[in-house]
Amino acid sequence: MMMLSRVYEKMPDDFDITHAHLKYLTLPNACKTRIPTVLTMHGRLDQGDSPTRHRLYSDMASVSISNSHRRTHEDINRIKTIHHGYPASCFEFNEHPEDYLLNPGRFSEEKKPDQAIMLARECNISLKNAKALLNTINRHGEPRLDWS
Repeated sequence: MMMLSRVYEKMPDDFDITHAHLKYLTLPNACKTRIPTVLTMHGRLDQGDSPTRHRLYSDMASVSISNSHRRTHEDINRIKTIHHGYPASCFEFNEHPEDYLLNPGRFSEEKKPDQAIMLARECNISLKNAKALLNTINRHGEPRLDWS
């Protein structure tokens, strides 16, 4: 939070625009500055006090990650839907796959990791989590995949 506050309060001339992924945590700072801010909100926006909180800042521009996500709150100022993920055309069919199930998302209740675990157990194959595989950074600052 301190870094975010510093961006808005002490560095207003250093940025043309701020793109934040911190949901509502960005809103109090963003509404007090002339730096344009675009929010990309991940996760569920229909739970808890999220709907009320976002109505308080309804003029803030936000980006939805899917059309389904966009429909969660019609009153949020959605300027664009930028689909979150890769199109199927990015992947080739593999006739000889390895024996594991890959979970591409984070392990959180809303992503239903219990279903991935159950499926892997029923198929008697291992389960790998893509987020956990990106666990190291090489000396050039790029993620290094650890597939072991």
